Amino acid sequence: MTRLYWAMLLIGFCSSSESTIIIIEPGESITLKCSSEGCPPKNDGYAGMYLYHNFIEQKEVYFYGNYANSEIMERPRYEGRIESNGAPMNHNITISNLTVDDSGVYTCVYKESADKGVNCNVYTVFVREVAPCLGQDDLPTSVLVVITCTYLSVLLIIIFILLIVHRVKQRKSCRRLSRSSQQEPDDYVYEVMTKNSLYTLATSPQHS
Repeated sequence: MTRLYWAMLLIGFCSSSESTIIIIEPGESITLKCSSEGCPPKNDGYAGMYLYHNFIEQKEVYFYGNYANSEIMERPRYEGRIESNGAPMNHNITISNLTVDDSGVYTCVYKESADKGVNCNVYTVFVREVAPCLGQDDLPTSVLVVITCTYLSVLLIIIFILLIVHRVKQRKSCRRLSRSSQQEPDDYVYEVMTKNSLYTLATSPQHS
């Protein structure tokens, strides 16, 4: 998040100037073109070109002197990672094997002296940060909380359904008992009436 915050600040900083934005994956290479053709004022009086990297603070990447038999002086952090083609006033710089720490603003600065120079080319470079693979023991706390809540919710739903089924069965059994209890008096009355009528029929001839 910190790197992303700084990256957003860099975008805001560079939006007011002419800057080329480059988004690249880790391990890849970028080629930056440094040329004095568009630098004000136009002249060939520069002693050399400096390439600066500005992220949290400004650091020098390398120096290329504008004189015969000049060699590129790259800083230790970039040793073996920089290739340059062309003259100091117009050349391409390739930086390979990029990491997230290489993100930032790269500026080609042509200097006439140590205190006098001009910015000619600006590049804003973003190297994507690859998320690490997470194992089962490395799950974030938020993911574990979501999984636990989901499991508990499913368990509560199952218990709720079982309780409803049990109550429905109880109600059905109660209704059956009530119906059977309501039918028994009628049958009993019917039997009593039947017996009484038979008894009356059996005893009626004697009286006659």
